[in-house]
Amino acid sequence: FDPFFTTKAVGKGTGLGLSTIYGFARQSGGDVRIRSLLGHGTEVTLMLPAGLALLPQPSESVQVENRGSGEHLLVVEDMASVRMFVVEALTDAGYRCTEVDSALDALETLRNDASIQLLLTDVGLPQMNGRVLADAARAFRPELPVLFMTGYAENALDLQTFLAEGMDMVIKPFRMGDLISRIGHLLDNDPL
Repeated sequence: FDPFFTTKAVGKGTGLGLSTIYGFARQSGGDVRIRSLLGHGTEVTLMLPAGLALLPQPSESVQVENRGSGEHLLVVEDMASVRMFVVEALTDAGYRCTEVDSALDALETLRNDASIQLLLTDVGLPQMNGRVLADAARAFRPELPVLFMTGYAENALDLQTFLAEGMDMVIKPFRMGDLISRIGHLLDNDPL
């Protein structure tokens, strides 16, 4: 369940599968157990709390607080469907977005476009994780605000050591209102 632990070759897996499942189960009030026997295989048990009835959930309004006023964001996400969803929602909220699918493309974009005001990046990127990307970007853009997106459980990362000043994190799945609020606070240099 350790984040980034993988038995696969570099570039063939991120080691996020089981840590994501564990995080989902724990955040839902459940647990996960894993049992392996040599020659017999592996058994994974996902335990989630039972519900007595399906309660109607308040639906998040499609319209979120429009905090953006044309600020330019760089969105770095290797999963095309997630990237498309985030960019569409941020554009609807008044932000201007440039999107890339790799850390290397992100660094090139940041070097060539000084108008970018915030880096929004997934943590689990291939080749270079989001924190390494942030450090590389801040080598030449030291004041650049950074918002990380991650599928890990909140307690899977030690936020005190992971985040530096001007950085924040949002846990997937997130509400767009929360994402937009965190972006606004980072751009305004306000503590949350």
